[in-house]
Amino acid sequence: MRLKGSYTVEAALIMSILIPLLAAVIYLGFYVHNKAVLQEAACRIVSAGSLNQTEGKGLQVMEEIKQDVLGSRLIGMPEVRGEVSEGSTLNASFSGSFYIPGLVMRFFCGNRMEITVNKSMKNIQPVKTLQIIRSIEKLLDR
Repeated sequence: MRLKGSYTVEAALIMSILIPLLAAVIYLGFYVHNKAVLQEAACRIVSAGSLNQTEGKGLQVMEEIKQDVLGSRLIGMPEVRGEVSEGSTLNASFSGSFYIPGLVMRFFCGNRMEITVNKSMKNIQPVKTLQIIRSIEKLLDR
């Protein structure tokens, strides 16, 4: 019984499934990484903006963090848009599209998966809040 080449045929059939599956897992990891980086940046932006409101440079700090995020740390997303705003609430939002090559992804989502992250936080100005709390404590101690 001669079975020459049967392992080659079986390996070719299995690899035609495993290699695209492995590539999909890698691209999914890139997508999750980018979403986590943008979510972390949005949270960091609004908290830094809240902490720096008393010096009057909250928006400046928020813009610096935004430029830091847009300049690096993202994989496969060259076009990311970010917006920050301040007022009674601090807002940070990022949006961009992550490119995934392949015929199957072109069929399902046009080779692009959108990532949109929004974070809002009430502008609490913790320094002023602490000053008010300490002045109330002094009044109660008398």
